[in-house]
Amino acid sequence: MNQWEELKSQAISMEKTLLECNAIVPENKPFTTYASNAIKNYSQLYIDNVLEKVRKEVLRTDLKESVSSDIEANLLNSINIQKYVPAKSLFPRLVLSEAAAKIVEYLYDLMHLIANIEGSEHKNMFSKSISTSVGVYCSLRYKTLLPMIKKAGSLAVTYYNDTLFLAYHTENIIIAIKAYAESNQDAINEANIQEIEWFNTQLSYSAQNGFSDLDSITPHVYCMVIGSAINDLYQEVYSEVVAIKFISARDSNVLYQTLKDLMSLEKLLTSENSKMGWESPLGSEAIEKYIPIRFSFDQLKDIMTLSMSEIVGRHKIGYLDCIDLEDLLRLVYALFEDSEIRKSTIEKIKG
Repeated sequence: MNQWEELKSQAISMEKTLLECNAIVPENKPFTTYASNAIKNYSQLYIDNVLEKVRKEVLRTDLKESVSSDIEANLLNSINIQKYVPAKSLFPRLVLSEAAAKIVEYLYDLMHLIANIEGSEHKNMFSKSISTSVGVYCSLRYKTLLPMIKKAGSLAVTYYNDTLFLAYHTENIIIAIKAYAESNQDAINEANIQEIEWFNTQLSYSAQNGFSDLDSITPHVYCMVIGSAINDLYQEVYSEVVAIKFISARDSNVLYQTLKDLMSLEKLLTSENSKMGWESPLGSEAIEKYIPIRFSFDQLKDIMTLSMSEIVGRHKIGYLDCIDLEDLLRLVYALFEDSEIRKSTIEKIKG
């Protein structure tokens, strides 16, 4: 018996006792009425409390800083919400405001209640409150911070990071709600899910277009933010590739093309940015200043289609010094079948 059923049982028992002593009439059942409405009242009070907390965080101007990886680690340590948080996040390590961290935590709390509260009516109350919370952010956050951003353009980066972080985790919550709805038919109103999705598109729009009336964010700051995100992605992919134990000829060609396609992200730093009013934020020759792992990633891409002699050649002239020796040996083992030539190649690389 859960707490709500226990409450109803206690209400019935109490009223039975009161009826026996003529303290109440049969038509008057105050405790049963209270118990019947308890879940709905609890849900509404909880939602009102969360929305008020979200509003306060959205209107915060102190911009206390935190790091995305630390925030996500804290989310994973929360027993109630850890099952909905990605165990291995793809969000880059960026500086965020404490307000964004709190709002994301509140959204996951609402997700937890969707999955655990009784009754589709109450589940939909909580799903509706998620879209309302995101809507409050979209409506008020930029306007709240704009006076401060105009005085210190670097604060625009914090707003940008916050908005991306909220969009990333809202998308994850949408996925969790859909998965729950599939296994619990009719539990969640499809219109509520669509509303959350719509507000999440507004978050993306806010991140991309929030600076239309602001020119104080510099190309350097822009490149720092975008470069850091790309570098983190490259690092994650690099680690995954060098950990592969066997790469077939077909797989190596697919990996080469995939890595090449990923490197097209660098256009965000080298192409024109008309929204910011910059002709060229960054020349291609300076790109490694903002993406330190870029040269290693580029060499990893090439290795996918190089012959063993070509790998040895690049290693001799120092082109592959950017790749850890153990990683390079793993790649040779993964890409080429066991043979005398491979053994010879390994010895040459080891020197």
